[in-house]
Amino acid sequence: MTLKKNDLFELTVTGYTHDGQGVGRADGIAVFIPGAAVGDVLEVRIVKCLSNRAIGRIERLIQPSPDRIESDCPAFPACGGCNYRHITYEAESRQKCEQIASALERIGGVASPAIDYHPALETDAYRNKAIFPVAPGKDGKAIFGFYRANSHAVVPCPVCRIHPPVFSALAAAVCSYMNDYGIPAYDESSQSGVVRSIFIRRGAVSGEVMVCINANSAMKRRLKYVDELILYLKAASSELVSVLLSHQPDVSNRLIGEKIFTLWGKPAITDTLAGNLLSLSPHTFYQVNHAQCERLYAQILAYAAQCAPLDTLNVLDLFCGAGSITLALARRCRSAVGLEVVPDAVRDAEANAAQNNLSNVRFLCADAQDTAERLAGIGFVPDLVVVDPPRKGLVEPVCQYLTQLGIPHVIYVSCDPATLARDVARLHEGGYTVEAVSGFDLFPRTANVETIVLLRKV
Repeated sequence: MTLKKNDLFELTVTGYTHDGQGVGRADGIAVFIPGAAVGDVLEVRIVKCLSNRAIGRIERLIQPSPDRIESDCPAFPACGGCNYRHITYEAESRQKCEQIASALERIGGVASPAIDYHPALETDAYRNKAIFPVAPGKDGKAIFGFYRANSHAVVPCPVCRIHPPVFSALAAAVCSYMNDYGIPAYDESSQSGVVRSIFIRRGAVSGEVMVCINANSAMKRRLKYVDELILYLKAASSELVSVLLSHQPDVSNRLIGEKIFTLWGKPAITDTLAGNLLSLSPHTFYQVNHAQCERLYAQILAYAAQCAPLDTLNVLDLFCGAGSITLALARRCRSAVGLEVVPDAVRDAEANAAQNNLSNVRFLCADAQDTAERLAGIGFVPDLVVVDPPRKGLVEPVCQYLTQLGIPHVIYVSCDPATLARDVARLHEGGYTVEAVSGFDLFPRTANVETIVLLRKV
């Protein structure tokens, strides 16, 4: 028998996909079911058939999972921001730990990996950054929210549980200002209108708040009432120190444009992480969960201390961004070099080193594939390499460089267990073995999880 669209099946959910969908089997074929929980017994309708799997929709909950709970968010699951608001946080933590272990075992070839897992300290209001897409509502007035999963339809979300309440208040203030002064939201279908999105960032330690309005090229002509905008925003937050305008004139999915103008206050806010004062602009990469990031950085330093006494280590940090990990290492280690391909990030990193009076750190602007050449140029030989690549992981030449140079230890920080496991397998072929694994939930109620692996050259 072959599954067909609209077939009805009763099945039991036995697992989750990497993006939080439930998985069961119908007629021997894997069925992915959004909103399902492991242990659910469901009546499922097949809505799409693919070559090796099918997509299902819950028609009836026959027997709920012991992990299932009522969602505490009215926008879930229509809003694409959260994946696990329908199960307990204990079940979510169990799933994420199992996801890391499964990837390392199946893809990475690591036998029965032991995961030192760190659930989040808080599951609500933990994010220090939000990007709210803006769109015209049914009455033409501006609304804000989040994109529906796998679409660009904006689901209104007046209150988001994973953001602090001030973020919703500021986004509502921008929309009120737009509606009161006739500034239309951008409409993707007609490519008309002005405001595309609202970026908000808050320093967890400093408390400083930044608002950046992202708009098409018409914004500069239409934003005639800047003083009034500031009044709306100040009424929403007494911590406001920065209001910016970002120009995004081209048709793309980018939520923040390249050109940013200061409308009021400072061009950047500050925050403190791992003992270092950091300047944060809209383009600066910065982990969204400050409390968990402090614990994650402490674990990186703890793993580094397992390699050798910290004050003897020369450390290379690949994909360093604005240098937050590099500076945390430099504060404790003999020396540190950060390498990053984005020139603006390198300039930010150098400025952050200067304002923290760290003289034992250096930043290089180069692609990770050019690491060997750049390090040879400055005569730097690392004892330890920390890599924190984007979700796609390391390209093969970088893995080859690490193995050929014979660096004794590698600490791999990853936001994707699957690409991490793939790269662990590559590094194993080059003589590295896994010494320790830690998981950190920086993204409660979503399907994302952060992992740190310590590898040793044998």
